[in-house]
Amino acid sequence: MNCSLKTKNMERIASFTCKTSELLSALKKMKPGVPKMRPDALKIVCELTVLAGKIQLILPGIEYFVNCSSTNGLCKAALPFLHFLQILKDHKKKEIEITIEPGSFQWDHKNSLDVNTSFFENDKILRSIDMTLNPSPKEIIKQMKRHTYEELEFNNQFCKVIHTVVSIEANVAKALKYLKIYGFTHGELRELVEKKINM
Repeated sequence: MNCSLKTKNMERIASFTCKTSELLSALKKMKPGVPKMRPDALKIVCELTVLAGKIQLILPGIEYFVNCSSTNGLCKAALPFLHFLQILKDHKKKEIEITIEPGSFQWDHKNSLDVNTSFFENDKILRSIDMTLNPSPKEIIKQMKRHTYEELEFNNQFCKVIHTVVSIEANVAKALKYLKIYGFTHGELRELVEKKINM
C-alpha cells in the first residue's frame, strides 16, 4: 500500500541552515536507538521535517528538535541515519546549509543524497501523534478517531490503521467459526470487540 503524501501546485523545495555542532549533538543523542549490529543499523531511517525556524528529527521512539538560523518551506525527508551522522561528522564549517528537493537531500550546494521526500503547503497535518513503538490495536483505533487521514498518512500511521481494521475483521471471522454453535452471530462478536477497544 502506498502511504506517501500527495501534494499539488506547491513549491517543491525546502531548506534550512543550522549550527553543525547542534545538529551533530542531536544525532549523537539519538544514536543509542540504533541497533549495534551493522546490517540492522544500516536500515534505520531518520525522518527529518523542516518546520518554521526549526527541524524535527525522528527515529522509532525518539524525537529531537534543532533550532535553525533560517528555514524555507515545509517538507519531510527520510534518509539513512548513519549516513546522515557521518555527513555531520565530516562537515567542518560552523553551520551547515541543507536544501531538499523532490528525491534529493543536498548540503553545501555541492553534495547530494537520494532520499524519499514529502512536501506540503502548511503545518496543519503536523499535529503530534502520541503512538508507542509497538502500539496495541486499541491504541491504534484510539489514534484513528483522534486524527485526520492526512495526519495519519503524514506520520506513517495510516497503514497501521488499515492493517488493524482488516485484522479485526479476520479475527472476528475466526472466532465465529468456534462460537456460532453457541448462537453467536458475526454482528454480536463484532460489537463485543468494538466495545472492548472503544472503536
